[in-house]
Amino acid sequence: RISAVEFLPGPAHWACPCGHGILSFSVRGQSSADIGFILGTENICVRTGQHCMHERRLAEDSIRLSVQIYNTEEEIDRCVALLQQICKSL
Repeated sequence: RISAVEFLPGPAHWACPCGHGILSFSVRGQSSADIGFILGTENICVRTGQHCMHERRLAEDSIRLSVQIYNTEEEIDRCVALLQQICKSL
């Protein structure tokens, strides 16, 4: 668990036996663009911003990570480790 990471409502919260693989989250006190840039420098591709929200005033700045069958456990572990490192340095 990374205390500064907050998962946002979306497919990750839905009860689905197959899962969806889409995680939207934010890092407390940090812009999604900054976190996305850092992840990108380590070849972890994410999308940042408000993600097609029609009501901009209700939209949250977040990071969207899509994990699918093409990803290995090692890649996921590397992403989590990098997020831990980023959050420790804040």
